[in-house]
Amino acid sequence: MSTTKNSGIPNPCRPKDLIWVVPLFLICGIGTFTVIWIKGHLGYKDPEFSINGAYLNQFNYTETNHTLSYNLALNITVTNPNKKSHFELSDTQVSAYYQNERFGLVILIDRQTSFHQGPKNTTIFQNALIQGWKPLRFKEPVLPNAAHLYSIDVVIAFQEKISKRFGQVKYNLQFH
Repeated sequence: MSTTKNSGIPNPCRPKDLIWVVPLFLICGIGTFTVIWIKGHLGYKDPEFSINGAYLNQFNYTETNHTLSYNLALNITVTNPNKKSHFELSDTQVSAYYQNERFGLVILIDRQTSFHQGPKNTTIFQNALIQGWKPLRFKEPVLPNAAHLYSIDVVIAFQEKISKRFGQVKYNLQFH
C-alpha cells in the first residue's frame, strides 16, 4: 500500500482557480480586436472622385410638351488615397440636376457587382453617358444664365462595401 503526501502546492486544474482565466482571456481578446480595428479605421479615407472632362452634347427643352432632351458625357476619376487600405465600391451612381430637378442618372457600378481598388491607385471611367429625354416642368425658363452658361449639378453617390460607408460628392458644372 502506498501513501501520497500533500506537498502544499495547489493543483492548477481546480475549477475555483480557473474562474479568472476566462475573463482575462476575454479582456485580452477584446483589447487586441480594438487595437486592430482602430489601426485599420482611424487613418481610413473615403475614395476621392473627380470629373476630368464634361461634355454637354445636347440640352434641349421643348416648352410645348415640357420635355428635356439631354446628352452629357463625363470622365470620372476614382482615387484610393489610402496607403495600406483597399476598398470595394458597389452601388455607385451619377445623377445630373438642372434647377434642382434630377433629369438623368447613370449607374457606374451596380449592387450585384463590385469594383476593387488597391491602395494609392487611380481608375478612370471614360464617357459615363447620361442621356435621354424626360418630361419635366421647370420653375424658370430653360435658358443659359446671364453669362450664357447652363449650370448643371452632378452628384456621385457611392457605397463602400468593406467599411460599410455611404457617401456622395457634388459638383457644379458650367456649360456654354
